[in-house]
Amino acid sequence: MSKGNTSRAGEKKKINSLPVKIILVLLAVLVLVTGVAYGVFHYFYSKLNTAGTMDEAEVRENIEAFKASEAERDAEEGDGPEASQEEIDSLHSSIQESMTDPADKVSDEKVWNILLIGTDARNLNEKARSDAMILLSLNSRTNTITLTSFMRDIYTYIPGAGFYNRLNVPNVLGGPEMLVDTIEQMFDVSIDNYALVNFYSFIDIVDILGGVDIEITEAEVEEINASVQEINMNLGRPRKTDFLSRSDAGLCHLNGNQALGYARIRHIGGDMQRTERQRTVLTTLAQKAKNASASELLELANTLLPMITTDLSETDCLTLASRAPEYLKYEVQTLRIPEEGTYFLNMINGMSVVQMEFDKAKKTIRETIYGTEAE
Repeated sequence: MSKGNTSRAGEKKKINSLPVKIILVLLAVLVLVTGVAYGVFHYFYSKLNTAGTMDEAEVRENIEAFKASEAERDAEEGDGPEASQEEIDSLHSSIQESMTDPADKVSDEKVWNILLIGTDARNLNEKARSDAMILLSLNSRTNTITLTSFMRDIYTYIPGAGFYNRLNVPNVLGGPEMLVDTIEQMFDVSIDNYALVNFYSFIDIVDILGGVDIEITEAEVEEINASVQEINMNLGRPRKTDFLSRSDAGLCHLNGNQALGYARIRHIGGDMQRTERQRTVLTTLAQKAKNASASELLELANTLLPMITTDLSETDCLTLASRAPEYLKYEVQTLRIPEEGTYFLNMINGMSVVQMEFDKAKKTIRETIYGTEAE
């Protein structure tokens, strides 16, 4: 079994989270608007895409299609030899023992858990893997907001599919519902709602706010251009649209296309630095949103809302908006799963995966999100 170097991946810390606070400020503004006319709130809510559950036949079709192309899509070069079949069997047994019965998952009426899902789909109807998974937890007992990020390459059992693969796979098989079910059973946490958005909406958000200024290296310039070229092909744009030159290294003003390319870089520093880059862009955007004009915020809402698919009801959204002033006072903390020292990199069936200790993660999640000791 090949062990890679353990990255610093799980430090939980308390922060002044600008992205979250900006979202809550926007919700508070929305409350004022709804005080003038409920119709305005309904207008904005109607722009969201309300979720529909996949039927069993569609899920089965997706699973069979995935299995047929699994070798081609998942095979990649790794850092070491493959795990032996004996090691894989032992790992599978350990994962099964760590699973939580759906009836026994931890829940608390004072904690509202919303799973935020980011995909690289070009449209809402396209099936795509979940490249970003962040659990937003609002705890009204401890007055805390917890943002828990799950690494996309976590090797896990997928209950709804009946086989093992990465954590980013359930969404492409059975949509957000299968992803939610997988996270609940593997991490012993109850998820109340979800919101899914594709990464291409990120381009419009950055452009509406006038771009972002980010410090980049020459190596990152090359990676940005490679990603931008792929984005251009997907969006039907000329191949070299928005390309950067090496002379742009340093403090560089990035438009939406370039900023998305920057946020998607994986070949420099791996997934850990990738998430750091995403936080850098989000923090910069939050600062700009804080000073955005009313017309810019209106354009932002009109652009972003139609790109979101969620199972949040209109009542749920109204509750979130009305409690935004309260949430603004909450302490914000972040958590990345798996934590440092509880995982290593492995090669299984041609995939580079994160092999982790689920029981330790469940204990940390319970203590951090719910503020109680794990049993």
